[in-house]
Amino acid sequence: MAAMKTACFCAVALLLLTVGASAGRELQQTTSKGNPEHVIDPWAPNIKYPPVTVAPGTVITFKWRFPNGVDRVPSGQCPSDFTPSPSNGIVVLAPVSDGGTFSTPPLDPGVHWFACPVPGHCPSGMIIQITAGPLTAG
Repeated sequence: MAAMKTACFCAVALLLLTVGASAGRELQQTTSKGNPEHVIDPWAPNIKYPPVTVAPGTVITFKWRFPNGVDRVPSGQCPSDFTPSPSNGIVVLAPVSDGGTFSTPPLDPGVHWFACPVPGHCPSGMIIQITAGPLTAG
């Protein structure tokens, strides 16, 4: 019986740790300066960010603790070269820094793609699609 209680306790503890760990990866809704704000914390490699739909005018805030940055990219394909130019649609929004926070201006309606320019980070999951548009009732 004691072994069963210990196994049950361990299973519950593991479940709580798993839920707690994944909660740290969730995108959070808050407000900032009169605009809706969507916080991405942490902005980190090896996390697959699901597409997000927000209201037009929402500010997206990225928070990171290690060398990362934020670039606007033209599509869901990770660029092979993050050198920005008007012809490739890449725009540096937050240069790579060892920890930081960046907030976009309020988003216009449409689809927006953001990625980390650190080599290897975009292919490991640091790319996210944010659609500023009608929110569906869930």
